[in-house]
Amino acid sequence: MVTKTDLAAATGKWHLKPVPVFASASFIAVAWAIVCFTPAYCGEPQFRAVTVGNGPLLFVTHPERVDGARLETIYVVDPAAEQEPQMLWQGDVPTPEPVGRLGRDTVLIRQMFQLFVLDLAQGTHSAILPNDNQTKLVAIDHGKVFFLERAIADPLRGYKLRSGKNNETVVKDYYRPCDRLYSFDVSGIEPAKLVTGTKIERVLAKDHEGFWVITAGDDRALARIQLNGTVERIIPFDSHWVAPDTKHEFSPDGKYLALALLHDEHDFHSERELIVIDLAEKRVAYSAERTSVENWDEYSGGGPWLDIRWLDETRLSFGMFFSQVVDIKRGSPLSRSEATRIRKKVPVEREPERKTVGCFDHRFGLLYFKGRGTPVASVLDDRNVRVTDLAISPEGEWAAFVSPRDRDTYIVDGKHKQKSLLLSGWSYDITWLPAVNKSDDKEAQSTPAGYIQKPAAGE
Repeated sequence: MVTKTDLAAATGKWHLKPVPVFASASFIAVAWAIVCFTPAYCGEPQFRAVTVGNGPLLFVTHPERVDGARLETIYVVDPAAEQEPQMLWQGDVPTPEPVGRLGRDTVLIRQMFQLFVLDLAQGTHSAILPNDNQTKLVAIDHGKVFFLERAIADPLRGYKLRSGKNNETVVKDYYRPCDRLYSFDVSGIEPAKLVTGTKIERVLAKDHEGFWVITAGDDRALARIQLNGTVERIIPFDSHWVAPDTKHEFSPDGKYLALALLHDEHDFHSERELIVIDLAEKRVAYSAERTSVENWDEYSGGGPWLDIRWLDETRLSFGMFFSQVVDIKRGSPLSRSEATRIRKKVPVEREPERKTVGCFDHRFGLLYFKGRGTPVASVLDDRNVRVTDLAISPEGEWAAFVSPRDRDTYIVDGKHKQKSLLLSGWSYDITWLPAVNKSDDKEAQSTPAGYIQKPAAGE
């Protein structure tokens, strides 16, 4: 039996006091590490009851001073109902994070490495599994939540490196999950069910029919798991390939899967492998070992990666600036002149300068009302560096952002072309959850095909 935590509904009004932002990023990182590994801060979250409608919901985390101490406060806003922000939670970091909407009053939240189902109307929550094992969201689709149960807890460490045969830096060890895939019906009538007993090291992607995974254990494989739990092995996954560092791209027609891989005996800083799999024939159609790479993911702390991008159904470009092109049918790279001719004939698609979402246009750090030339919101500093949060609701009718100039939190009504002050002072973790169907508010909002939930901090 899953135990629920019942809390009294909050009453009254709350006075918001702006809190200055810490100037030192290293101080924030150290403070986060201290509280995250202090048991007193890592218990189950406690919530207050709030009233919401069927429209999109906005969640913001707002630092406040209470009796001289800093506390993080999560507010929920139902802008379509023209409600004032309602306090949902208050406490120390790490804060709970809303990750999905299951119904009008039902939200899926993540607290550190566990998933909980929260009833907003009651202020009660229950773990998605009745144990203390770590759980990780994979996707929400067709009224079901798909998630992983971690049999081996994440120790929050990266790669352990060593010196290789030729003084190369190679991978000695890394965290290897051994997860089990579950599904949970959003009606909540039945407990979560195991989809398959096959252990999983990594989920690469999900579509409407199932999952592409790397299985766990000594006999690892790239595999396909159907929604009914049927497992189909595609090819063996070499024991030297490092699963967390695997990048993938499906061909436009879905017949091929390209994988850029880190080999644990090749140089971590400068080499990757490339394989292209014929999914129908379950074979490697092309491979390239020790491909040179120089790109670095400086912001996430990850290592270099191999750029891969499909030009059409059978031709794949890869490497620095996509300088190499391979024709999978021929099984060999194109010459430089052929590759240049193909790129001109089939140009690589570039991101548009401005994207449209509902009532808004947006580009890096800037928000516009659709078709307007002057931005209604900017989260850029004088050097055009993004410094605060900006998020658009899934339906594209609302947006919220923190001004980098006055540090206040604003909400923008796209339909009526209005901007209003939401909270005085800085906020972060601005998150929108979608509206629900008014005729059936028990139906979860599906995530797009191929959607993989963003990892929790430290993953």
